[in-house]
Amino acid sequence: MSQERAQQLYEQVTALESQYSEILRQEAMLGTARREAISAAETLRGTAGGKALEALVPVGAGLYLGARVDDPDRVIVDIGAGVAMERDRASALDHVEAQIKGLDVALGNAAEQKRQIAAQLQQGRQELEGIARAEMGAPGGNV
Repeated sequence: MSQERAQQLYEQVTALESQYSEILRQEAMLGTARREAISAAETLRGTAGGKALEALVPVGAGLYLGARVDDPDRVIVDIGAGVAMERDRASALDHVEAQIKGLDVALGNAAEQKRQIAAQLQQGRQELEGIARAEMGAPGGNV
């Protein structure tokens, strides 16, 4: 019976480790998206004033084109599903700040899931160790 339980625990621990790794990956992606959104918000705040400005436009493969932005108060915002629309600076800033708040919530949820899985992992590992100790202490028992 204890060998069956040990095998079951081992499979559960392996599945939990996989879930934990996936949450770490999700946290990393959410963190990257959050940093990008914060950078965008700071850029919008830093270019306020309505004066034309020079910018570099990435075209891929590490290449950039120099460009002149005549009206930095008009911002093109990706609203999802491949759709973008023009918004004024304040509206665009509201949009990105809402994204940041959503990412903060998602990061908090991921941290809570990670905490729960870590507790389950610790419990499973401790139970496995207990079974192994019991097997080693039993007459003729070895794991």
